[in-house]
Amino acid sequence: MTRPLRFAPVRLLSLLAVLCLVGGAARAQSPLGRFGNEWIQPGQPYYKIKVGQRGIHRLSQAWLAAAGIAATTDPRRLQLWRRGQEQAIYVAGETDGSLDATDYVDFWGLPNDALLEKELFKDPSWQVSELVSTYSDTAAYFLTVVPAGVTPLRMQQLTSAPGGLAPVRHSIQEVVQVPANLFYLQGPVYNSATRSAMSWHDKAEGFTGRDFATSGAIRVPVTVAPDTLRLTPRLLLKLASRSFTTRTVTIDLMRVTSATASVFVRTLTQTTTPLQPFGHALYEVPLRYADLAGRTEIELRVTVNSGGAGAPDAFTSINYARLAYAAVNALGGQGRLLLTDSTQAGSNSQYLLFDTPPAAAVGYDVTNPFAPIRIAGQTAGAQWGMVVPTAGPGARRVFIANDAAPRVPPPGRRAVMRTYAPSPGAYLIIAGRKLLTDSTGRQPVREYARYRASAAGGSHDTLTAIVDQLYDAFFYGDPSPIAIRRFVKFLNSGSAPINYLFLVGKGIEAFARDGNFGSLAYNRARFAKDILPAMGYPASDVLFTADFRNNRYAPLVPTGRLSANYAFEVEGYLDKVRAHEGAPLADWRKNVLHLGGGKNQREQSQFSGYLNTYAAQVEDSLYLGGRVESILRGNVSSPVTSVNVSTQVNNGLSLITFFGHSSPNTSDIDIGTASDPLNNYRNAGRYPVIVMNGCQVGNTFLDARSFGEDWMLTPQRGALAFLAYAGYGLPAQLDMYCRSFYRSMFNDSAYYGRSLGQQQKRTVERAITPMMAMASIPEDGIAQLTQVVLQADPAVRIYSPERPDYVISNASVALLPLDGERLTARASGLKVRVVVRNLGRATADSVRVRVRRTFANSTPMQTVEQIFQPIVYSDTLVLTIPNLPGTNVQGTNQFEIVVDWPDSVREMNELNNLATISHSFPLGSVYPLLPQEFSLVPTSVPTLVGQYDQPLSTNRDYTFELDTVPSFTSPILVRQLLNADRYPIWRPTMPATAGQDSVVWYWRFRPQTILPGEDSTWATSSFRHVPASSGGWSQSHYGQFVRAPKVSVRQAAPSGRWSYTPTLLRLMLRTTSGDSVRFSSTQQRAVTFEVPPNGIRHNATNLMRPTAYTVVSNLILMVFDPNTLEPVSSKSTFNGRLIISDTTSYCGQDDRNIGDLTFWMYSGYGQGEVYGPVTGSAARGLVHVVRRPGSPATYDNYLTTRVDSVESILRHIPDGYIVAMVSANRVPFDSIRVRKPGLMNQIRALGSVVVDSLHDGDPFVIIGTKGGAPGTAIERTYDRTLPGRWGQTVHLDTTRSSFEPRGRVTSTVIGPVQRWLDVIQTVKRDSSITSSYSLQVVPIDATGRDGTPIPVVIPAAPINSTSSFALGGLLNAAQYPKARLELATQDTLLRRSPQLEQWLVTYEGVPEGVVRVDRVPADSLVLTAQAERGRVKLRVPFQNISTVRFRDSLAVDFTLLKGGTVWTTRRVKIGALAPDSLGWALSVLRTDTLRSGDYVLRAVVNPGNLQPEQYDFNNTLEAAFRIEIPNLAPLVDVAFDGQHILDYDIVAPAPAISVSVRDEDKRISPKPEDVDLVLYPIDRGGNRTGPKRELTGTSPGVTAQLGTATKPLMLTFGPGQLTDGFYQLDVQARDYAGNLAAAAAYKSRFQVINETMISNFYPYPNPFSTSTRFLFTITGKVPQNLKIQIMTVTGKVVREIMKEELGTDLRVGHNTSTATWNGTDEYGDRLANGVYLYRVVVQDSEESFKTFKTAGDNKAFHKTWGKLYILR
Repeated sequence: MTRPLRFAPVRLLSLLAVLCLVGGAARAQSPLGRFGNEWIQPGQPYYKIKVGQRGIHRLSQAWLAAAGIAATTDPRRLQLWRRGQEQAIYVAGETDGSLDATDYVDFWGLPNDALLEKELFKDPSWQVSELVSTYSDTAAYFLTVVPAGVTPLRMQQLTSAPGGLAPVRHSIQEVVQVPANLFYLQGPVYNSATRSAMSWHDKAEGFTGRDFATSGAIRVPVTVAPDTLRLTPRLLLKLASRSFTTRTVTIDLMRVTSATASVFVRTLTQTTTPLQPFGHALYEVPLRYADLAGRTEIELRVTVNSGGAGAPDAFTSINYARLAYAAVNALGGQGRLLLTDSTQAGSNSQYLLFDTPPAAAVGYDVTNPFAPIRIAGQTAGAQWGMVVPTAGPGARRVFIANDAAPRVPPPGRRAVMRTYAPSPGAYLIIAGRKLLTDSTGRQPVREYARYRASAAGGSHDTLTAIVDQLYDAFFYGDPSPIAIRRFVKFLNSGSAPINYLFLVGKGIEAFARDGNFGSLAYNRARFAKDILPAMGYPASDVLFTADFRNNRYAPLVPTGRLSANYAFEVEGYLDKVRAHEGAPLADWRKNVLHLGGGKNQREQSQFSGYLNTYAAQVEDSLYLGGRVESILRGNVSSPVTSVNVSTQVNNGLSLITFFGHSSPNTSDIDIGTASDPLNNYRNAGRYPVIVMNGCQVGNTFLDARSFGEDWMLTPQRGALAFLAYAGYGLPAQLDMYCRSFYRSMFNDSAYYGRSLGQQQKRTVERAITPMMAMASIPEDGIAQLTQVVLQADPAVRIYSPERPDYVISNASVALLPLDGERLTARASGLKVRVVVRNLGRATADSVRVRVRRTFANSTPMQTVEQIFQPIVYSDTLVLTIPNLPGTNVQGTNQFEIVVDWPDSVREMNELNNLATISHSFPLGSVYPLLPQEFSLVPTSVPTLVGQYDQPLSTNRDYTFELDTVPSFTSPILVRQLLNADRYPIWRPTMPATAGQDSVVWYWRFRPQTILPGEDSTWATSSFRHVPASSGGWSQSHYGQFVRAPKVSVRQAAPSGRWSYTPTLLRLMLRTTSGDSVRFSSTQQRAVTFEVPPNGIRHNATNLMRPTAYTVVSNLILMVFDPNTLEPVSSKSTFNGRLIISDTTSYCGQDDRNIGDLTFWMYSGYGQGEVYGPVTGSAARGLVHVVRRPGSPATYDNYLTTRVDSVESILRHIPDGYIVAMVSANRVPFDSIRVRKPGLMNQIRALGSVVVDSLHDGDPFVIIGTKGGAPGTAIERTYDRTLPGRWGQTVHLDTTRSSFEPRGRVTSTVIGPVQRWLDVIQTVKRDSSITSSYSLQVVPIDATGRDGTPIPVVIPAAPINSTSSFALGGLLNAAQYPKARLELATQDTLLRRSPQLEQWLVTYEGVPEGVVRVDRVPADSLVLTAQAERGRVKLRVPFQNISTVRFRDSLAVDFTLLKGGTVWTTRRVKIGALAPDSLGWALSVLRTDTLRSGDYVLRAVVNPGNLQPEQYDFNNTLEAAFRIEIPNLAPLVDVAFDGQHILDYDIVAPAPAISVSVRDEDKRISPKPEDVDLVLYPIDRGGNRTGPKRELTGTSPGVTAQLGTATKPLMLTFGPGQLTDGFYQLDVQARDYAGNLAAAAAYKSRFQVINETMISNFYPYPNPFSTSTRFLFTITGKVPQNLKIQIMTVTGKVVREIMKEELGTDLRVGHNTSTATWNGTDEYGDRLANGVYLYRVVVQDSEESFKTFKTAGDNKAFHKTWGKLYILR
């Protein structure tokens, strides 16, 4: 009888409280540490214990010793930790302080759960269930030995004394049940097109039951018999929604009838609380004991409403069921976990009494799992009881253990608890333990760290951590990426974050449910392959450091990963990094390759537009300045276009960027794997960075090796870095990311030259900012930013040099002739072409180039300098070097070229800027003049005119040859020796050519005897003889078409047959024989076919996935179009129908979303019929295995309808198509031969003969042609000469060829012409008319620019006729005197090129004239002697050598040049010249005004083709002369009043100043205007004190007398009356050559004194013996009269010297008498020796003269008397 119902509500609430409170107690034990390592004490030993089951676990002394704990350890110091919290333990026998053999440790252990995985969720409330750990059920506990003085926790020990407690004979049994099959279910998908999902754990994400659209079920075991008299049972059911719509829930109880069936009992609840979109809810489900009675399990079926069902996201899942019911206390000899009934009366303790207890029962109160209480029970007969104290409200969780049979953990080990500290700026490597040491003992991770710490590696502060140790230290011993995230967060907790995070090891992401895949067991098997875990799903390395919970999505630390599985892969990558960072400057390091895909033209245009934008950032940047090559996909007939870029990669690339469709293993423009030797990648030391913009190609977190991993991990080849999106991308978002990445790398001054990790971080920061500002944040954009994976060391840098580095070499320099000339000694000059490469950074600085030329005869060097625009990547610079007149350039000349002269730009290397080249200049060459090449000649006696480019004093012999073949070897060859001048003319009679019309003739000539230094080359040309033609141009012979540029087409000689250039298809087939035994039920024993290496490859590409379903009997085939050699896809058509109509199988495609199918593999998943007794089975492959009835161990093999599919495809393939086929595993050829002979017939139709000898399991590969004759196929099977039939591998490697479908031929330039007439063409096509062609005329104007092409109308009717097209009315010869023809042909079906037999243009030609230098006397061309006489005269003869008249008079420009600079030009005219007439032009030029130097007088007839003419290179005549002017400065002389003065001399107040200027050039005197005069006042120190007065020789007041050859230029001027003071006169003069008289002006400083004064006279010398002069100074004016009186000491006058005797040139200023006194008296008698007195007497009627004081007056004079001494 049950208890009264009135108590049920109370007890119901209590039971729910039991469930909720107990669960809450467990959750309350989550750790509180910030990083997870706070519990670790440095220096203490820690021993790791693995616990996988719930219960009491015992560590014996032997177990402890095996783990490394010494027997001498004091057991009282043992301490246990779990998840950072100390846990109480029971240590038996510890009281004596000795660890004895009988001592042991007991602890309460629980398996692992997902409690701490909340950190993976952006919002912890999103976690659906904490029950099941992602990685492992095994929990980690740590035992340590604490120092003395520390008291570890011990279990509280109680004994049971029931006293007066009434026994409680029931308890609460709790069953927590998760679904039998747990699957990983993904959270919300935010974009259905891209399937974008967040990498952090999102809403409703995690391991839970299989999701369902409308109905699902869970079975809950009833483990213990219920006590039906107690509490009403209740159940909690956790559900999660993966729908974007709200769902309502109905829960039904089902009765289990079998392992797979159940029947409805009743509806338990219809919830009123809906299940929210991507939410989870805990539903209360009421039960009755009748529902449990007699059952071992119950089933709960959940039904949700159908709204939105069927949509990809409209699913619900069951997470767990938690059942609680009252159960009798009967243990059955086993331990048990139970709950006390908290509704029992009394609140202190409960006395639980059990039947059938275990032999050594011990009770534990484990309500707090970290502080369990050990309770010793009491035996009462056959029963056993324990007292459980009540510690508070709610039930107690009790575990009854059998102390005689405790759980023993697996052997423990000592854990390495490394001590870490925050490490600002560190370079962190986290590696998997497997990668630490290779098979030879090398330690590549340690070597990597050492390299990064070295100077070569960047001198980083390196820190290395092993991920296993991080699990122990930062996640309590459990494997999880959270350990890495916490560890990095800990290192970043200092003053600054670490600099780099390099993850070394393969990571595997979760596999979300896909059918039966994605289970917990499946995922844990994948995770077991983890070397270093991935973060989140989809995996993201960015999230290891991004603060995503606070909406900060950029990585705090630049992060990269090397997805290595083996230590040698780390070694190989280290070698790559060393090679990259130690590589020298090289031009390949600035090369970039862009690959553009797209499945249609719209996408291809869109993607190429993106790539063009990136290219501009590379090429037009002042940073890298790289060169971009683009390869764009054009073919869309197959999903993948294979492109071999081994040449580009092997030559060297810095960056490869792809934009298109992709998968983890390939892309729609596929360059193949680096590891495949067939792809020929040999780029050791030249490793590019690869950026892939596509879908999933960056996903390195799969269990198979991806495309990116192959390029990264293949040693000595492949890539340095691989950056790509791991998810499904939208083009616009991919472009946004890549554009930002390019900007950071190549156009951001703050980030140029930074590491790839920093570039990625910057890219995310730049892109995320505008996203976060949006009203609705684009989740798919955030997903992409966080899921771009950098496979690389994040510290590596793309090539980013700091400075430019200009490089030239001898090979980069070439000498070129000027237009219309050859490189001969007689040329007017030459061009130096220099290819300059900038290996370094682009710069805006211009580049100066110097060319220094040394002549063979050691004459003075010639130097030319020129400044060019900045060189970003590479540029071709051209400098023009004139051959200076009068310089002999014949012989070997040496040219020295220096770029960046003279080191004006700071470079990375200054030692690679020099190159030299030498050239031997021949003295003479020949040219064909008439008829113009490819001309039409109407006469059989043509006039052949040549030209020799050197002057001749006498005629010389020339050899002429005429023939109909360009080799000049036919029997009708005509040869003639001709003696002629510079213009030999030969008029041969052409030999008869029987039966031939309009024959092409070739002619050539050269001197008979080649002189030393002459050019020995034949001058060759051709023409076409067309009788009665009016003139024109034609190419019709193979020798003429050699000159026509061609694209994808060629012409054979001598047949003249045109064909398209060939294309090749390389096919490689490989397979292995099938197993010799019959197929087993699992078919595993039959699997011998693996991809790779088996399969079909074309052009070194294998489109088959390594994960392709090839574990069954199979025939795999590919079909190729014989013309295009492209794979035939499921959408290819022929004659309007599908070529392949059976597309039932897709397995083996590299990406199902990439396009059409190109592989056919008969392993499909569809339901196919089985030819046998069984129906409704899934037919996999060609054979189906069926268990034989009545014989469980016997299986029969039956053919499936897939055999018919193979036959159907082969039957529908058109004849001529190429078929490649391989067998996979054990193909039942014997059964097929008997039961399906049609398939064998279809294989025979490929040209096979081997097929008739095939037996079951034989390997078979074939490349045949549909409809081919027997024996024409290339095929292989097992080698009968080798022992053993099974396990043999056969392969084929062969090529098939076809031709390009189209081509282009371009003619040489036609013209110039005076009038266009017609275009005539003959093009023959195949009679099938599958080919077509178009012809156009491209006009060319006088400047060489192309005009708009004119299509030539081609008649549609006859396919082999000659057609004519009138051109005259469409093309104006005045605007377009030249043109060319362009023929485009195509034949996409048969690939047979149309045959161009001739194209011909008729027109009215132009005349041709030549300057007849041979008519000019040689001495008339040497003008130096004339120039010395003041003028030169040049006469120019010009002859019309053509048959066309010049329509008007001819202009002749006479130009005087000096050093290439035009000084003057004069134009004269010659009358219009008729054919074969000669005219003369004359120019006379004055030279008396020319400066020194070398001059050229150049005459050009018909300059600029003022009248159309065939050639203009022979219209020039030059004559050189030299002006020799002494390179001396002009001489300047200055006089005042006719006298030269001393510095600061006194001059008259109004002096007459005269200036003379004399020059050494006798041809011309200096001009007055070239003389500058400057007068200004100064002080005594020479400093200017007043304004300047500036004059020239032509200023008013200045009188000029021009100079002559013998007289100087004389200038005279008077400055007027000057005031007293000092003055300075500056005089500067220039001659005609610009030479200055002196570097500084001629200076005259003088003094003006207006007052009239005269100084004392000083005799000099004094004493004297023979004669003496008088020195004195006059100011103001010269007195009218003065005399000197000489007296004896007695006063007798013995001599008077009058003014006239002193000289006639007395002047104001300092004077010295010109006459001398010889010491005689008035009569001429000599005075006696002795002392005499003298004085000066001045007489002037106008002025009164004062005495001008001098410094010596006081000493030499006394009262105006002086003394004079005669001493003979």
